[in-house]
Amino acid sequence: IHHSLSDRGSRIAPGGGKNMVVDSIAGQTGVVRSDDTRVRDSTTSVSAGHDIGHLTRVRTMHLVLPAFNEEDSLQPLFERLRRTELPIHLKAWVIDDGSSDSTAAVASRGLEGLDVQLVQHRVNQGLGRAVQTGIRAALNAASSDDIIAIMDADNTHDPALLDAMITAIDAGADLAVSSRFTPGGDDTTAPPFRRLLSRGAATVFSRLIAIEDLHDFTCGYRAYRVS
Repeated sequence: IHHSLSDRGSRIAPGGGKNMVVDSIAGQTGVVRSDDTRVRDSTTSVSAGHDIGHLTRVRTMHLVLPAFNEEDSLQPLFERLRRTELPIHLKAWVIDDGSSDSTAAVASRGLEGLDVQLVQHRVNQGLGRAVQTGIRAALNAASSDDIIAIMDADNTHDPALLDAMITAIDAGADLAVSSRFTPGGDDTTAPPFRRLLSRGAATVFSRLIAIEDLHDFTCGYRAYRVS
């Protein structure tokens, strides 16, 4: 299932891609572990959901945002996320990976009308651990019908693709990945060496793993079915 969307208004950093499409495939997710983290709630918005006793259960897309020194990018990203219309509730998980700037303060302040939760690493542990921490935190809060997505916190990804990812998951996919290498995708804003590495990795992995309908193996902007 391919959904072509473009973002013409975002700031594109080196390595970013203005146009991406969504590949959807069957896949699996698992619980990951991390230590030395702190979790704090920020702004919470209210959405309609399923009434379970005295509690209201809202189907949610949990958006993991690994962040390191992103104080200037988070607020504009929050504003774009708040403007994005989705069929289910959106909860943003900012994983502050030991930032030395005001990333944690910006995330803690949040934005009215957007559900934001801050998870902090006391020291920088790298992108991989930040993503793992975010997935684990989201899984601990998620229900089986929820979705977990991962997006860069530097405001270079197009939030409009989240709707296409939800559509792909609801159509039966277990994994939806934004792709630069299918019709509608574009990686021309990336430096030549970065493009060479990404395309080389896509070629190698596609031959070694050969997962049907998956074309971009290195893009971190993706969504998983929790179940």
